[in-house]
Amino acid sequence: MNHTIIQGRTGLNQFYAKVYAFVGLGIGLSALVSGLMLTVFQSQLVYFLMQGRLWLTIATFAELALVFVASNMALKNSPAALPVFLLYSVLNGFTLSFVVAFYTPGTVLSAFVSSALLFFVMAAVGIFTKKDLSGIGRAMMQL
Repeated sequence: MNHTIIQGRTGLNQFYAKVYAFVGLGIGLSALVSGLMLTVFQSQLVYFLMQGRLWLTIATFAELALVFVASNMALKNSPAALPVFLLYSVLNGFTLSFVVAFYTPGTVLSAFVSSALLFFVMAAVGIFTKKDLSGIGRAMMQL
């Protein structure tokens, strides 16, 4: 096989490995913030549920705005995209804590941990796999 093609695939695999690692980091950060809200800051969580509906609405719209801002920055390859993504992850953990407050902590923790681990495993696959895996998506759609 052509050496240039192999180098291109390796570079693409490393790119996706970084993307999956960052997504795993974001999910982990959201889980941490959500976990803190459900435990350490539980009284503030209850306050926001009972009295702070305006702040919840503001946080939800700010989260949505950050998605658009981070996406735009990522398209422009701006170095500020990562801090904005991390800020989004923190805010996401905050807003998700209000939803997950109605579930058992074990269920929520296992969902966050399994999601983060999945992205980290996919990052590792991207780093160590030398084969082109682009056809897997089409094969999975046939199942």
